[in-house]
Amino acid sequence: MEGKLDSIVERDRERYRQIFGERDRQKEYWVSTMCSLCYEQCAVRIRVVDGKPVAAEGIPESDAGARGGICARGIAGVLDWHDPNRVLYPLRRTNPRKGLHEDPGWERISWKEALDLIAEKLIEARKKDPRSLVWTHTPGPTGGMKSMITVAGFFVAYGTNSYCTGGPGPHCGAATHHIDAQMEAAWDVFPDYRFCNYVLRCGGNEGVGGGRHSAESIHMMAAARERGMKMRVIDPIGYRAAAKGDEWIPILPGTDIAVFLAIANLIVNEIGIYDEEFIRHKTNAPYLVRADGLYVREKGSDKPLLYDEADGKVKPYDDNTLSRPALGGEYEANGVKCRPAFCLVKEALKPYTPSWASGISTVPADTIRRLAQELVTEARIGSTIEIKGVKVPYRPACVVGYRGLETHQNGFHTYSAMQLINNLLGNQDVCGGLLGSGAVRSLGFQETDRFKFSPYGGYDGMLTPGFWHSRTPWPPREVGGPGESINFSDIFSHGSATRGHVYTEEWDELWTKAGRPFEPEVFFTYGGNVVMNMHNPGPVEGFLKRFPFAFAIQPFHNETTEGFCDIVLPEVHYLESLDIASSFGIHYCYPAGLDKWCFHMRMPATEPKGETRNVQDILFDLADMVGIRPAYNSFLENYYAVKKAVWEQPDAGDPGDEEHPLIGPKDRISNIELADRTLKYNFGGERGLEWLRDNGFITWEKKTEECYWRWFVDARIPVYFESLLEDREEVAARAEKAGFGMDWEQYSGAIRYFPSVIHRQSDPEFDLFAISPRDPISTYRFSMQNPYISEVAQLDPFSLNIIMNQETAEQKGIQGSDTVCLENPWGDRIQGKVKLTQLIHPKVVAMTGLGSWAKGRPLARGKGVNPNVLLRIDQNYVCPVTGTLEITAKAKAYKVEGSK
Repeated sequence: MEGKLDSIVERDRERYRQIFGERDRQKEYWVSTMCSLCYEQCAVRIRVVDGKPVAAEGIPESDAGARGGICARGIAGVLDWHDPNRVLYPLRRTNPRKGLHEDPGWERISWKEALDLIAEKLIEARKKDPRSLVWTHTPGPTGGMKSMITVAGFFVAYGTNSYCTGGPGPHCGAATHHIDAQMEAAWDVFPDYRFCNYVLRCGGNEGVGGGRHSAESIHMMAAARERGMKMRVIDPIGYRAAAKGDEWIPILPGTDIAVFLAIANLIVNEIGIYDEEFIRHKTNAPYLVRADGLYVREKGSDKPLLYDEADGKVKPYDDNTLSRPALGGEYEANGVKCRPAFCLVKEALKPYTPSWASGISTVPADTIRRLAQELVTEARIGSTIEIKGVKVPYRPACVVGYRGLETHQNGFHTYSAMQLINNLLGNQDVCGGLLGSGAVRSLGFQETDRFKFSPYGGYDGMLTPGFWHSRTPWPPREVGGPGESINFSDIFSHGSATRGHVYTEEWDELWTKAGRPFEPEVFFTYGGNVVMNMHNPGPVEGFLKRFPFAFAIQPFHNETTEGFCDIVLPEVHYLESLDIASSFGIHYCYPAGLDKWCFHMRMPATEPKGETRNVQDILFDLADMVGIRPAYNSFLENYYAVKKAVWEQPDAGDPGDEEHPLIGPKDRISNIELADRTLKYNFGGERGLEWLRDNGFITWEKKTEECYWRWFVDARIPVYFESLLEDREEVAARAEKAGFGMDWEQYSGAIRYFPSVIHRQSDPEFDLFAISPRDPISTYRFSMQNPYISEVAQLDPFSLNIIMNQETAEQKGIQGSDTVCLENPWGDRIQGKVKLTQLIHPKVVAMTGLGSWAKGRPLARGKGVNPNVLLRIDQNYVCPVTGTLEITAKAKAYKVEGSK
């Protein structure tokens, strides 16, 4: 096969050369594109010499990223293109054995052989039951938004709901994304650093190198700190985000909820200063609630009712005469006594005193009181500011957190408690406060009036996103199952679809009790590495070995492809990728706050190596072969024309080709044609692919009403979760039928304290909490294969070692650089060199999630440790509402004899 391209690949290359061939014949040139090494997807320029990428730099003229800055990962990404371990040809497994550490015995095959075999398996599985195809992906390195749109759309069109996440979701932001969708119509949140004066940061590294908006937040947070913004950091570790803060407040993992509830209690029941206008008009706090906790609804319309103090009448929430909704008192509606939901919220908070919270969290009671007062004072409740001639509320204080905060078995109530404080401050999506990540509202590109989306008031008047990257978060779906979904998301309908219960040891028993309506037949993975990114690899291995057939689309091998995949299709490197999907990372990578709109696209810097292909072209071919092209085209049309940008599209029919400006049901277009059509439709006929190739990106000014949209959109957000309470009994009944026995009290209207499972374990032998904070040097385990990043990590004492408090180590007879063993109650163990510091809570040990062993990743192999080995996940370690995993383990630590 050497020397001659596969005919399928040659077809792709001819299309590429028609657009980029003349450019590529130059000895040296620069290309404007997007990085793909984290969620930020920064705007970058790539220098190409003799057809090879040799350097990367930021684009100062663009607000997408760090305004010309670029992190070490972005610079080093050029080296990944040169990696001799890249997957460059379709590969077939020759070793029939599957499992951890198995050598797949790859052999090269043609694209026709690979696609024919995959299509055959997909057609067979679909005939049995479309849901027997299980798929996983990540929007992380190499994947980007292709995973959320290009890949997800294929499986939506195929008809499978068996999305079983490979790390992101329950291991990252399941609670955050679900709650922020309802609070901010966004994937997560971001302080308005341009105007914010006070940030209480809890368990998130944005601004110091982690998470979405990493590069953007680095320069914005640095500028805010320089002008005097205060940042308090509550975190078990003090060597990441806290290192940039004005104060580090150590806390036990999983206890932030106690501190948040105490602060909220102080604000409403002691200090007594909160944004009443926001609570009245922008939340469901005034909705009247019966004695059983459910809404009183208008007869006929079924709309929730409120009491208007202005004229003493009960009215539906959307009555145009509504003036001053009551937040207190007792009333009668529909013949029943009722109260505003805010009464229940205030009463539920009363037991949560600072001294109570201190006993749980180790945060001093006086500190909790001070934080509450500082938040209220700094929020300047009632003030306004004029931005571009438009007056908006000014609330320059917020509480923000992410993965370390909410990835606990009480994730829903923890994150909701944090957002309750922001509700009370009235700071959401107003100047100086807490903004939805990226872009939430667009009034359209001025020359076409397209690329337009906005949140709106949906069911019960509650906030509903206008653009979303997965299952629609609101309204809640009808509770179903068991047996409709392999991951039980049919039962747990109030959370996202990103549940990972299939990878547990108890899945087989649960599925049997659910009736086993189908068996897993085909497994697909894109961008992710489920073996390493979930929890202990053993139970993951048990599930993956069930599949008769598994395939992947990847540019690099990992532990999942080597251990379990039968076919691996080679994807282009991101510097070879032409990708319109990443231009639609609305909540991930769009400039936040008042930064300008900047529409970039991932453009190829050079012709792809070997026989690698763009994932969109691969999936177009498979869609044709499997017979789902019309449905797949419809999905892409709805997203890229911003008609219906959500995963659920049951009513996406075929109203006629004239109503399909991008791609009709019968069109057989390529990835390049799709990108060109999408650009021209949204930005005008003259701004197609060739225009963007030559001009780099499209930019325009952001309006105040787009950035600070809260008071320009008629919608409310929940401070009281009535829908959870309404469905509690139904969820419990259906879940228990399948063998679940979770804490159903967490389906409550008011936010309450629920201790995580790690704080209900009392064995004194396992006296430490093992956590895995995000490392700014690496993106997951991916970066350790990069020679530059690997070298830098070896110089950073916090990247590859186990981090332990110095006094704790002395008590255990452990010295710096000793090899220590961490062991959990099940006897699972990991070993690594120890780094001693004062910058960690005495009861906590920390390590970055590394420890790769894949043969296709020789530089990464054996570096660092894999803390997920210590995680054993079953239903007792999962948030019953959102599916968030408890990713902190109880462990004991001891020196490995003979080590030094």
